[in-house]
Amino acid sequence: MINMGWKGESRRHSLSRKGIKTNLPDGRRFDVSNYVARGNDTFVILNKKGEPAKNITIIGRKWFQRTYGNTYHSVEVYVDGELIEYDPFQYGYGEQYKQTAHDILMKHGLAPKTDIRLSSGMGKDYHDFLTDMRENRDKYVISVTDVTRKGDL
Repeated sequence: MINMGWKGESRRHSLSRKGIKTNLPDGRRFDVSNYVARGNDTFVILNKKGEPAKNITIIGRKWFQRTYGNTYHSVEVYVDGELIEYDPFQYGYGEQYKQTAHDILMKHGLAPKTDIRLSSGMGKDYHDFLTDMRENRDKYVISVTDVTRKGDL
């Protein structure tokens, strides 16, 4: 069965057909096609050892600045219990912390980065990340808290 992405675009085999590889933090390259050939989904988040992650924890804190009406957030991202990065202060409301977490994973080479845009304008990588979160709920732990002070971010 082929999973359908946003607007009916096929999600299976799309990365491996294009030969897309991910650079690992130690410089090695991870070939997504190895996992696609076994029937797994194309969106794979890796741990620092280059293996598919078993657990991704995202801890977000949101703060509303009453003076100017802006919302800010901070994000901690853990993969298999290891802290990847803590981003202490970013502008963004709603579920923007998830996009910041995805950017952190891409920056560290743990999530695929293709720079492909869907017809809706959304990045395909981020769409696949959200779909993976929805389809593999047992792999993700997401905690978000509204805080009252900027210092609590």
